[in-house]
Amino acid sequence: MAAADLPGIDATHRQVDRDFNCFGLNEVEAMADSIIYRGPLFVVAATDEWGPAIPYRPEIRGNGESNHGFFDLRDSPRSISDIPEARKSRALVQLLEVANSSGSPLLTLGCECGCFPASPGASDDMVPYVGGYVDLAFRDPAANQKKENLTELASTIVKNTFVSMSWLVAFEFLVQPLPTFFGATGCFCLEVKSLGFGKIPDESWSAFELATTAITAAVRSFVSEQTC
Repeated sequence: MAAADLPGIDATHRQVDRDFNCFGLNEVEAMADSIIYRGPLFVVAATDEWGPAIPYRPEIRGNGESNHGFFDLRDSPRSISDIPEARKSRALVQLLEVANSSGSPLLTLGCECGCFPASPGASDDMVPYVGGYVDLAFRDPAANQKKENLTELASTIVKNTFVSMSWLVAFEFLVQPLPTFFGATGCFCLEVKSLGFGKIPDESWSAFELATTAITAAVRSFVSEQTC
């Protein structure tokens, strides 16, 4: 599939004359084995680098930070309050609630968000940025064994993510393999990342909340269509 041929991308998403280069962001492209689509605000890519084995245990990373482990949130929105990574962002909590809601074909595998200094090469007026991600997968292991299902999920989310041209936001989607998924092998997941930018951290957090809220609306639309 050519990079410009992701199904469902329309002119609405191409109107914004802004590109990832002005933010100095290239993490997904450096990690990706193939770029499926690259537009002004969206990058969709695939990689052969492993995602997490599901479920996974809590651990302390080498830099001293904690990974609090896998939380099974299917049909259990109250459990979201137990996730330390989600407490930083109301919009991230809402995304977790929608993806894991009763009857949803999806579940979340992990999440995180935080504020970071601008990457080298970013324009001078973009000092900090806020980035956050949610890993999505289908509850049915068989659905995750078809890589194209995750690509189509990314396409659907992009198609239904509507943003204002005034927002300083960007989005990255990465299809990656999983070592195991509740015992099943040959599965994939979709990392969905929202990015918000500003001259000060508060502006970046506000932009991130807007971006993640837009992603949530797209995921809600997908879930609603699947449960009708």
